[in-house]
Formats: sequence, C-alpha cells, structure tokens
Amino acid sequence: MENDVILNDFINHNFKLYFMPIITIYKNPSDYPNLYIARIFDFGNRTNTITTANSLIAIRQKIPKYFGRIRRDDEDDPCIIESYV
Repeated sequence: MENDVILNDFINHNFKLYFMPIITIYKNPSDYPNLYIARIFDFGNRTNTITTANSLIAIRQKIPKYFGRIRRDDEDDPCIIESYV
C-alpha cells in the first residue's frame, strides 16, 4: 500500500510498458478495506499500479474497453472478483 501508485483510471495508461498486462479487481482487500481496487499484473507479477472505487460498476468503468473480462476461479483468493486481459 505505501508504495502503490494510485491512478484515477487505467483508460489512458501506457500498457506498452508491460509484457503481458492483466488487471485484477478485488473487493475489500486487507490493504484497502471497504474499497474495490484494480491492480495491474505483468505476466503474473504484481505491480504497484492500482486504481480504486467505491463500487464494482465504478471500478469496471476505469478499465479500457479493449480488455476482456475473465471470471474468477473457485481457487482464487475470496477478495478477487474478476480479471481482465
């Protein structure tokens, strides 16, 4: 949390910086209680780049339209809502 870079959204973010970007949405994670957060992963590695919102609808609006949604797996952490690739 202390090293996270919190962006307003990912719409104009430069995803060319990543080899294989994945955005994961969490609800109420321990480091951001009572919030939805979206975090960028690069080829499975966590980055410090996130955005936050108070609702699932609001956090989804912060993800570029060219990303496709992947439903969570039953084995995912319970805080994970979905991911985008």
